[in-house]
Amino acid sequence: MSTLEYRDSPHRSPQETLYEYCWCRNVTKEVRSLKSACCDALVRDACVLLRVLPSLPVTFIPTLLARAVEDGRDRAAQLLVSFWPDSSLDLPAVVGGTCPIIHHPKRVVATTAIVRAFVELSLKGDKDDLCTLNVTGFQVGPELLEFVERKMAVFSRKDTWTSPRYLICDFFIGEPHSFDVFTSLLQHRLSKKVLLFEIRNLEVEGVGETRLLQLLEMLDSDALTGLSVAYNSLQNQGLLRISEQLRRFRGLVALDLSSNGVRRGDVRHYDYLSDTIRVMPRLRRLNIKSCRIGGYLNTLLARCSREITHLDLSACGLRQQDLRVIGHFHNLTSLLLSDNNFFNMVAELISVLLVLERLQVMHLSNCELRADGFNVLWESLRVSGSHLRSLDLTWNKLSEDNLAVIVGDLEAGWLPHLVHLLLPVPSNPSPAYFELIKRLEAANPYLKVQPDLV
Repeated sequence: MSTLEYRDSPHRSPQETLYEYCWCRNVTKEVRSLKSACCDALVRDACVLLRVLPSLPVTFIPTLLARAVEDGRDRAAQLLVSFWPDSSLDLPAVVGGTCPIIHHPKRVVATTAIVRAFVELSLKGDKDDLCTLNVTGFQVGPELLEFVERKMAVFSRKDTWTSPRYLICDFFIGEPHSFDVFTSLLQHRLSKKVLLFEIRNLEVEGVGETRLLQLLEMLDSDALTGLSVAYNSLQNQGLLRISEQLRRFRGLVALDLSSNGVRRGDVRHYDYLSDTIRVMPRLRRLNIKSCRIGGYLNTLLARCSREITHLDLSACGLRQQDLRVIGHFHNLTSLLLSDNNFFNMVAELISVLLVLERLQVMHLSNCELRADGFNVLWESLRVSGSHLRSLDLTWNKLSEDNLAVIVGDLEAGWLPHLVHLLLPVPSNPSPAYFELIKRLEAANPYLKVQPDLV
């Protein structure tokens, strides 16, 4: 719980986003069925597109816009939006698929151009039919924030505008300067009556507790569905204060409290977090990575909705009773348990895996898994992992024999949906190890195999 500028955050790894593991799909079938060569030519040449747009049927515009965004044609995307036949544009619905725009660099380029054009159109106050632009899944980052700030400064002296425009999007705040720009935008008079921001998902990191508390007080608690406050050095006391503020956001679907230096938490942290989570009935994605609430984590998890689909408990110091509670979340599709010591809890881990039959993502990196007990654990993954798409086993003490078992099962057709497999490298690997890696890659052309240290 991960920009517009496709950021490389200094605080987290690139794949660690608010959305975590969403699997990409192709652009909608209609785009591919619309005389593909003609469609490509139109979005590739903006001058030609500008000449033919007035004579094109309006039913072609969504199809052309989807192709322009998919191919990163920024000028064509701007033109097509200016001819949009409706008062609202839901870009994720037009493009299709479930993977957020942020994960596709070409889509990010085109969507950036669309948002810039919409902002200018709104602030100029020119009459236009497009009043609402929804680009959820696309994060407004530092560069676009500064662009909006400059445009508001230019048009702030204007006296009259047409009806307000609404921009529905996500925001990423990654350092104090971006925080200052963002808060000034929220307080600007134009953002209250001309260009209204509806924030669906917000990531705030690297700004500290004081700024974070200030920002939470300014946000609309009804619109926000995803919130990440990771990497803000809250520590124990800060987590207590933030948890109390979060109770306003009852509609949250995704919440990320990870990596804030919480150590040796006690019953107070359990009480505050428990009370916070209890007022969020729609919560489906919870990330409390590195939050160590010794002895109370299992009780906290027991208070969570059984409908949770994503759970990140990496580096939480899990105990046996914690694993037993995890087994009650039968709807889990993503379970991240890396950096926990399961050396004496393999039996409990196996019991959990056997009942979680919907898992698509499983992370067990650096979990003290040993060669002698791995085959039984792998059997449970094999039996219940018919939907598994991503598996991380890196930094565990496995042997080449364990890898041979994995290769044999994948060659036999087990785990048919697996597309991402991360494996440990044994100490002093022999040539046979690398031959096994080659066999793995040959077993499934769609499978991406990544050994650590290779």
